[in-house]
Amino acid sequence: MTYGLKVFSGGGYTQLDSSDNGRVVYQISASGNATVTGAGTNYGSVLVNTTITSDTLILIRPTSPSGQKAFVFRGGSGFTIYSDQNVSFQWRAFRPATSAVGSSATYGLEVYNTSGSIVFAGSQVALRVKGTVTGTGTVSGSNLWGLGNYNIQRVTALASPNQGRTYYWVHTFNTTSVTHETDDAFPGASAPTAEEIFDYRWVSSITPATLIIADI
Repeated sequence: MTYGLKVFSGGGYTQLDSSDNGRVVYQISASGNATVTGAGTNYGSVLVNTTITSDTLILIRPTSPSGQKAFVFRGGSGFTIYSDQNVSFQWRAFRPATSAVGSSATYGLEVYNTSGSIVFAGSQVALRVKGTVTGTGTVSGSNLWGLGNYNIQRVTALASPNQGRTYYWVHTFNTTSVTHETDDAFPGASAPTAEEIFDYRWVSSITPATLIIADI
């Protein structure tokens, strides 16, 4: 490294390197609150209208965590939060710091690469990973956020009682932990007759991973 800035942790790991395009630092680009409505037998939802791109990470958590289950569907004019409870959620959108916006403040730290792009802005909140989970698992801690993802775990249908079910991977939020697990978010619409539905089961071969983010 012959120019720029490199920052190491106490353990010797590189945390910031302005010359390494493969080392991505995510910093906050948008935030807000949104309240889920319509939850009952099926999950309720709320659409968040905000600009996101393919490299945007969406983080969510309930304003008052107490066992709420939730997942996020990206699309349309932003993304939709689905939850089993009608509660308020906080959300944060993070983008790679190569597209970070500089500050008009007269103090702080901003790091540029040779192309003139900001790769770190001290005025923007940076993402800090608390833990990762592949499949089912729990990360302990307070004020944690879950990565807004969308993964179907399995789909089933029964000719009796003429009903289908779809199971999603969700985050379950509590005051001292976040759990990644599956839940029957939509118990299914009943068909008028058994002839309109048949016994069926589909299970995804993919075991998704998720990020649990420390307080931001």
